[in-house]
Amino acid sequence: MNITIYEKPSAQSYLESLARKLSGCFNSVAFKTACGTEARYFRFHRKGDNPKTIQVPTLANRSLKLNLQDKSQNGKPTIITHKQGSLVVSKPCKEGLLLSAAIELNDSEVSGHITDLSLQQEIETVTETINDTLNKEILGLIEESDDFEKLVKVMPETSSQGGLKARGEALQESIFTAKAEVLPFGKELSDYIVGLSDAAFTALEYSARVNGFSSIHEMMGTEVFAFTSKSDDTGTKNYGYLIPRRHTAISFAESATGEVFKFEVTRKPETQSSIMEIIANAEVLAAGFTKLDVDGQTVDVTMPLITQFSLKIA
Repeated sequence: MNITIYEKPSAQSYLESLARKLSGCFNSVAFKTACGTEARYFRFHRKGDNPKTIQVPTLANRSLKLNLQDKSQNGKPTIITHKQGSLVVSKPCKEGLLLSAAIELNDSEVSGHITDLSLQQEIETVTETINDTLNKEILGLIEESDDFEKLVKVMPETSSQGGLKARGEALQESIFTAKAEVLPFGKELSDYIVGLSDAAFTALEYSARVNGFSSIHEMMGTEVFAFTSKSDDTGTKNYGYLIPRRHTAISFAESATGEVFKFEVTRKPETQSSIMEIIANAEVLAAGFTKLDVDGQTVDVTMPLITQFSLKIA
């Protein structure tokens, strides 16, 4: 094993070495290519430009309720059908996303020599931190958006008892019930990403284990991630989101030099510590709309792309 030993075992030198390696990894062409091919919901656009919209034809007919301000209806919405094959366009949400995470180390925490192995282990930890922060911030942006009702279709609550087993079974029912409502965006559960609150993730993970699966991903047959809700102070809400893979994405701003993630290290002499901050700017492409022909007129209609499901604990 080739292990390089670095000098100056201080927090400053350690974080500087870590920042160089992280920048080389996260800003590399290979990393961006992998994101674009393996995780299609990650995209990149030139800083200062608008990210490219997503345009995907629907896979099934879907009825939409429109309020066309027709006085003869007394304000009641008109129900029309969005036909199979019609384009659904996803634009950026009004609010942009600033990803920011920080790691602080005291000099006393960095003892001995710095090796490539220790840096690699730290890189894996930082990657997990970025991923967790990203999941939380994306859904937090959507939940706090003034356009929440335009972005998210909220399903009726599914009744459940409070135990882990009951909640796990009820969550599976609510997920597949939600999927049945959004067939235009994908007919298989693998066409979606499932985001679960911490409480819901625990219950569904329990179901996976007792049913002989090694993970939730294996049991559900798709990517499932946990997020910490900004609106749930107690951490007891059992809910989540069904996110269509083909219709939504996060697009990171890329500088002319190819930098997407900025890793900055600053020194705090008063505490004999150093901080590495990770910064990235992105747009969340989740504002869906489509064009419909209504009485001979072409109308732009918002179409929620994300579906929220939840449990009502008895």
